[in-house]
Amino acid sequence: MIVTHPLAIAEIFDRATTLVVRRWVPTVSIAAVLALPRLLQAIVFPNAAASSSAWFFAVLLMVVSLFVMPVFASAALALIFVGPDGTTLGEVLSRLLAAPWRFVRAALLYGFLGVVGILPLLGLISTMRGGTSTTVLVVVLLFFVWLVPALVGVFELQLAFVGCAIEETGATLSLMNACERSLRPGLRWRTVLLAFALTAAQTVPSFVLGWVIGVIAFTLGTPWVASLGVAVVEPLVWVVVIALTTVAAVDYRVRVEGSDLEAVLDATAPA
Repeated sequence: MIVTHPLAIAEIFDRATTLVVRRWVPTVSIAAVLALPRLLQAIVFPNAAASSSAWFFAVLLMVVSLFVMPVFASAALALIFVGPDGTTLGEVLSRLLAAPWRFVRAALLYGFLGVVGILPLLGLISTMRGGTSTTVLVVVLLFFVWLVPALVGVFELQLAFVGCAIEETGATLSLMNACERSLRPGLRWRTVLLAFALTAAQTVPSFVLGWVIGVIAFTLGTPWVASLGVAVVEPLVWVVVIALTTVAAVDYRVRVEGSDLEAVLDATAPA
């Protein structure tokens, strides 16, 4: 992927969609691998609570599908999207396996920071139950006040993880680079808009498609269809989110490096 000029938000969505379509073979392959544990859980262990051994394997599949596989799948997708056309999964896997613990450490650090950032929102939601109208109003205001930094923080963590993959930097340095690039004066409001746009790109399709699948499953009287549909939809949505994050990360790098180069040229230009 070559970005020669700063991209508008609409261009980021267009470029990300183009990348997913043009490189559909590796992206769909990774999405299928991501969906596999959830599919196994939905088909092989639909009633895990009935058996202790089935429950153990169901929990193991859940851990693999929610943490282990998304970590390496996200890094692989970022490398595929940022690489030249024709980048193969073998080339990407060789880069991932050269330093696998770097991605695990990044995922653990960013996951912890993400949970810390989201917990106040969950606490505010629980406070609303049984409160007076005044209390609920104050809590709602605090919720929306905290919502913006929380979403921006999650977006920064996503940028940092992508940077960890494509720039081969450590977790701490990637997070520092992401914050330094996206929170510069003149880019802060753009970062807020991008954070909300990426959140919408992840939640709205998942909600709409999940609702449609749920209605179909209820109509057919087959609950397993809902689990099967969610297992397929979520990885596909995640692929698009990683594409958007990768393009945004490259765009920030182009903007910042171009701004720094312009500042150096201005400083060294003859009076």
